[in-house]
Amino acid sequence: IRSFMSVLQPVNDILVDFNVPQAILDWGTIDGDMYGVPINVMQNNNLWYNISVVEDAGVQMPIESLDDFYAACESIKDAGYTPLAVGAGSGQDFWWGTLFEAIVSGLPGGPEALAKLYNGELKPSESEVLKDGLEVMAKLMDEGYINSDHAALTWDQAGQLLSTGEAAFFVMGDWTKGLFAAAGLGANVDYGYQSFPGAENAFVTHLDCFVLPDGVDDIVATKWLEFLTTAEAETAFCPIKGAIPARLDAPIEGIYDEISMEIMEKFRDSDVTKIQSQFGGAPEAWLSSFAAAFSEFMLNPEVNSDTLARFDSAYDEVFSE
Repeated sequence: IRSFMSVLQPVNDILVDFNVPQAILDWGTIDGDMYGVPINVMQNNNLWYNISVVEDAGVQMPIESLDDFYAACESIKDAGYTPLAVGAGSGQDFWWGTLFEAIVSGLPGGPEALAKLYNGELKPSESEVLKDGLEVMAKLMDEGYINSDHAALTWDQAGQLLSTGEAAFFVMGDWTKGLFAAAGLGANVDYGYQSFPGAENAFVTHLDCFVLPDGVDDIVATKWLEFLTTAEAETAFCPIKGAIPARLDAPIEGIYDEISMEIMEKFRDSDVTKIQSQFGGAPEAWLSSFAAAFSEFMLNPEVNSDTLARFDSAYDEVFSE
């Protein structure tokens, strides 16, 4: 947010009686001012799965550990399916970062390491858990668990591999539910959900926000943002997007499916660690700098001094600005 402060107006006066968790207000506040109106909450470290595919491969869900995830991927591969769908083409190589943060969020000490990484407090080479996350990505690639055409697909095209029964798993935020709904798939009927293995108590997130550009003095714009703070607006937006409402008093019964209710309960659990994702917690330059580093790494997924130097270089690029 700080990089956009020069072109945005604070929206403090609009967020009156805005009944959301304090964390949401903290994330959007800089030097005492709030700069965006959040309309939803999204969880990013999700593992989606095609129910028919995992059943055909004899995989029991949920999967509780990385070792069990590897075993599931092997069974799915043996059954003739792609274990894990990834789409990182057409300039979308930043999705490797979403897979990485989902993996790390399930490792011991991972949530804390991610928060420090995105805050510029921890270089990749200085963290064993971040290096472990890279090792997991390398194994997934080396074992052939990821579709070979990942560089030719966008995120939604990769999601369609799950929709059509070609792939078993897909790691992506819960906006994916909108993609599945458009394909006619039903929650807990055709597709299922769990947090990435090991991440049951970690919620990697970012929010869709609407802002007020500097210089805009328009009653219509103000009234629009005021409307977006309401439970009515969230109820119209969130079920279609696949996300959950930010307001704690938004109606939920009969509006959200079982998966969204489960994600909502997780977000509102005070014992769950909340971490802003690469889209919310890191500076804007992160997506381009680290996307390039991940893209290069996945061409030759080996964790060594050269690899770590490349990620450290991306880190320095981001946090030296």
